[in-house]
Amino acid sequence: MKNVLKLLALAFFTACITVFQGCKKDAEIPTLSTTSVSQITTTTALAGGNITSGGSSSVTSRGICWGLTSNPTIDFMKTTDGTGTGIFSSNLTGLYPNTTYYVRAYATNSAGTAYGEEISFSTESAPPAIVTTSAIASVASTYAVSGGTVTNDGGAPISETGLCYSTSHDPTTESDRILNVPGILTFTSNMTGLTPGTTYYVRAYAINSSGTVYGNELSFTTDTEVDPVTFNNELIYGSVADIDGNNYKTIQIGTMTWMAENLRTTKYNDGEAIQLVESNSMWSILTTKGYCWYDNDASSNKEIYGALYNWPAASSGKLCPAGWHVPDVEDFSALISYLGQGQVTNVSGKMKEAGFTHWAYPNSGGTNSSGLTALPGGSRSVNGGFGWLGFTANWWISSVYSDPPPAAIGLYASINFNNGDLYIADAWDWYPTFEGMSVRCVKDH
Repeated sequence: MKNVLKLLALAFFTACITVFQGCKKDAEIPTLSTTSVSQITTTTALAGGNITSGGSSSVTSRGICWGLTSNPTIDFMKTTDGTGTGIFSSNLTGLYPNTTYYVRAYATNSAGTAYGEEISFSTESAPPAIVTTSAIASVASTYAVSGGTVTNDGGAPISETGLCYSTSHDPTTESDRILNVPGILTFTSNMTGLTPGTTYYVRAYAINSSGTVYGNELSFTTDTEVDPVTFNNELIYGSVADIDGNNYKTIQIGTMTWMAENLRTTKYNDGEAIQLVESNSMWSILTTKGYCWYDNDASSNKEIYGALYNWPAASSGKLCPAGWHVPDVEDFSALISYLGQGQVTNVSGKMKEAGFTHWAYPNSGGTNSSGLTALPGGSRSVNGGFGWLGFTANWWISSVYSDPPPAAIGLYASINFNNGDLYIADAWDWYPTFEGMSVRCVKDH
């Protein structure tokens, strides 16, 4: 009996050993190596591997995984190059020029994934892009249009295009510049806020991984005289004067009479002077009534764009000439309703001065059929900086939000500076009281 039990124990032990060995065999992953990387270009390379053993089961997937950091895995970028053992190759595409990559061959069976040793390589540098500067167009006293075309991207993605300009030769991106959304290879750029009677030099530029390249240099001279406002000569305008003696054209739209120019008074209608604030730091903390001229340049901007007022000045109740007032929400809503006739998408075009003497090119939809002659006087931000001259018309409205921080409502009618489409003119926006914006007055009923 004892011998029988011994034989049974021996048989059981042998069976366990066999099962264990089978489990161990099932757990074997492939054995492989990574072959050297060759045929390296700016965006492609040839890699591969050699699977010398499939492990305990068939290789179901193999290829190359790669990345910008060490120890890449199949959870990220990879190729799939068949099954089984032996030598294979992989074409890596879509790489970035002048970039270091890390690669490993991999092989997968039922037990898991094995990797070969890591190899690193660097792609070649892309050649410089080629860009040309577009002819100068629409030169005015404070405005001009140019642009550029990338005729060859150098085999690498263009990360930025734009226009740089200066009063000195060979402007660079360290000068004034206008940049575009990445990927735009043909572009038009609007240079605004220029000084009348001044010669400027301009070059288009493009940036890829090889660096920044510039197009041919062009020059132009802005007009000496500030270009006058273009009113709708098919309509009949009235007039009104402020306490400073400034005369404004007025226009009747429906049952309402509006100023057809931005306000530029420096006094209230009772003779009280409004504080002129030029300092950025002073503007940013000003809680009393104040005004300024765009870029602190009255000679270029006063007659055309009027003054920029802060909210304390605009909400005083005596900024407009006697018998006139800063419009409230109801006034602007009535104007928009009358002009839109249920179709508000074209309201801003009916409001805006036609052409692109003052509005940025191409001012699509700007007809000024209403006679209101909205002008892109820009704004002054809460930190005192000026911006958006030529692109946006921003008018104070006398209605106030009660939510802190103190803010008032502003009507925001503008041209989209990327593609010329118009924003809807009845979009109400928040503005902090430190903002500097234009004012259009409407006659009391």
